[in-house]
Amino acid sequence: MNKIVVIAHAAAMGCAIAATFVASAPQLAAAGGGPSTTLAPLGCSETPRICLNRLTSVLMIKQSAAAAGDKDKLKWKFIKGSTAGDGSLFGDPTTTTTYSLCVYDDESLAAEATIPAGSAWTDLGGKGFQYLDKSCAADGICKVQLKAGTPEKPKQPSIKLVGKGAALPDPALPFSEPINVRVQAQASDISDCFNATYDPSSTIKSIDDGAERKLFKAKD
Repeated sequence: MNKIVVIAHAAAMGCAIAATFVASAPQLAAAGGGPSTTLAPLGCSETPRICLNRLTSVLMIKQSAAAAGDKDKLKWKFIKGSTAGDGSLFGDPTTTTTYSLCVYDDESLAAEATIPAGSAWTDLGGKGFQYLDKSCAADGICKVQLKAGTPEKPKQPSIKLVGKGAALPDPALPFSEPINVRVQAQASDISDCFNATYDPSSTIKSIDDGAERKLFKAKD
């Protein structure tokens, strides 16, 4: 069965940027052949990792030939992870934790985007972190929000990621049939990652208009 996976991976560095898609969850996301459980030194692992799963997730990838890819878009929402916690679930991207967003098609890495640690991240009062870069310089990633609860009131983690423009890494669309896509957010210096999986039943749209427009949208 073919699958597509997106992974976000965090690495302890504050400079170079690379696109990656990732996902994680205590409910083990066991991919065919067995996902990797070891941390990649930077960027996405070649095969999906065992991660925290989501209760709900949404993925949208749009590729356009217009303006040399300037109208390309990416949106990913990881909603209500399977284990409650506080902001420490996400490491500390303001200083050392680099994130990668990883997309897998049929268990093979199809695209990755890396969001480096540094001043573009802000601490949300112990509940998580937010990344904002209006120039979308890091592999086309413009905004990332990592949210959970506090030590006193833990909540299920959520991730929202938005990217656009020609700098976005483009997975080959359409994805392999039958659809088996995995998206993960992986972090460099923490063991947890965040995983969402999409199959034919969760696919909303898969459009291929040749060189003009390609679109994949799914909700699980």
